[in-house]
Amino acid sequence: MIECNKCKAQINLKVKEERIPGTELDAQYIQCEECKKKYIVLLKDGKTKAMLLRAKNMQARYRRMHGRKNVAEVEAYRKHMENYQRTIQRYQLQLRNNNKNLIKDYL
Repeated sequence: MIECNKCKAQINLKVKEERIPGTELDAQYIQCEECKKKYIVLLKDGKTKAMLLRAKNMQARYRRMHGRKNVAEVEAYRKHMENYQRTIQRYQLQLRNNNKNLIKDYL
């Protein structure tokens, strides 16, 4: 549980998803049950969806590698995954900045 910045109520961490009207963006968010304020967790467009799928596939490959390949190869792949996660985070910031007016209207 976390506290709502607006009304200070405890927020259930149930993630919901819906399309932001007039855009090609889907917003994953949590919402305060008391005051209905939405907090965006993730914005998804076509590129983000592809990036998340690739990250999921990378994690599956890492789990298969772990314990079966040499340690240096596994460690190198883990670092590659971390770099890709940072790429996703940078893209999320860019997506939020490029669409901040639409997001503001949506919230």
